Amino acid sequence: MVCYPFLSEYEYKKCGLNIVSEPEFTLFAEDIENPMKFAKKIASVYQKSNQTIYDKMVGDVYITCRKHFEVIKEPNNDMTIPYSELRVYPDGISISDIGSIVTAYFSGIKQSIFVSREEEVKQIVQNISNKFDDEGLYLKGRNFIINSNKKMK
Repeated sequence: MVCYPFLSEYEYKKCGLNIVSEPEFTLFAEDIENPMKFAKKIASVYQKSNQTIYDKMVGDVYITCRKHFEVIKEPNNDMTIPYSELRVYPDGISISDIGSIVTAYFSGIKQSIFVSREEEVKQIVQNISNKFDDEGLYLKGRNFIINSNKKMK
C-alpha cells in the first residue's frame, strides 16, 4: 500500500501518480480523515491480497491433468519408476527413441533431452502433442480443454 496523507484522490490523479500506485491500494487524505473510509480501504486491500489465485480444475479436467503431469504409483507395483531421465542423442534420434520418450513422459517421468538438431526437437514436441490429442486433452490459449467425444480405449 501507498499512503499520500496530504493529497486528495483528485490531486493524486491530477499529478499523474496513478501510474505509480493503483487507487485501490493507495490511502488518500480523505481516507485518513474518515475512519470508515480508512477501515474499508484497509479491509479491501487485505481481502484482495489474501485470496488464493488459482485456476479452477474440477472433474475430468482435474483428473486428466493429474494423470498426465503427476507420477501415479500403483500400490502393488514393486518396480521403481524414476522421477526423471536424461537422454542424449548426439548422432540423431530415431522414431523408436521418440516413442520411448513419449511413453516415459506420459507415464510421469520428467524428460531432459539433448539432441543435435532443431528438427528433432520439433519431432518430439509434435509426437507429445499428438499423444495429448489422442488422449483428448487440448490446449486452447492457456486453458486445457477435454474432448468428451474421445474414443474410450
